[in-house]
Amino acid sequence: MKTIDRYISRQLIFNLIFSIAVLSFVLVLAIFFESFLPLLVNHDLPLEYVVGFIAYVLPFSLIFTIPWGLLTAVLLVFGRLSGGQRIDRAEVQWRQHYPDLHSARLHLAFYARWPRSG
Repeated sequence: MKTIDRYISRQLIFNLIFSIAVLSFVLVLAIFFESFLPLLVNHDLPLEYVVGFIAYVLPFSLIFTIPWGLLTAVLLVFGRLSGGQRIDRAEVQWRQHYPDLHSARLHLAFYARWPRSG
C-alpha cells in the first residue's frame, strides 16, 4: 500500500469515527430532550429510563449519522488535501509509478477530442 493511500485511509477512518460520534450525540440529545422535557422539569425521570431510551434510539440515529458522517469525513479529508496541494503531489507520485497509464490517458483524451470525419 502506498504512502498516500495509507494517509488518506487513516484520515478518513479517524474523521468518520469522530463525525459519527458527534452527529449521533447531537441527534440522540435532540430526540431525548424532545421526548422527555416535561419529565425533566418535574424531576420524575429515573436514570434507568434515560439509559434504556438512549439504547433504543441510538440504532435509529445511526441510520442517519453513518451516511452524514461519511460525507463529512470525505469532505474534510479531500478539502484538506486540496488546500495543502497534496493532491498535486499524489498525482505526480501516480505518474512516476504508472507512466504507461498516464500516457494512455493523455492519448485517450487527445483522440476523444479529435474531429471525426462524417
